Amino acid sequence: MSLHVSMPAVSRVVCTNANTEYSVALPKNAAEIRVQARAADVRIAFDHTGEVADAAVGIFWTVKAAQPPHIFGSWATPPRTLYVASTTGGAVLEVLVRS
Repeated sequence: MSLHVSMPAVSRVVCTNANTEYSVALPKNAAEIRVQARAADVRIAFDHTGEVADAAVGIFWTVKAAQPPHIFGSWATPPRTLYVASTTGGAVLEVLVRS
C-alpha cells in the first residue's frame, strides 16, 4: 500500500511596520493552516484585504503571542490569501500549511 503524504509548507511573516497589512499566498489545496505568534499579538484575516491594518474597524482573528498554534481547516473552499498585521513593529507570525 502506498500513501501520498505531502510535506507541510512552513513560512513566517514579519510585520516590519506596525498596523501595516502583509499577505501570504496560500496553496489552492490547503487542508489545514496553523498559525502561531512569537513575541507580539498578530491580527489575521483570510481572503479579505484591508481588514487587519486598522484594529479599530477591521474584522479579524487575534493570534495571541506565545500561545499554542491556532488551527484552521475543513473548508468547502480553502482561502487563497492570509492577511497579517500587528500593533507591534517586528512581530512575527509562523505559518504552517498542510495540503
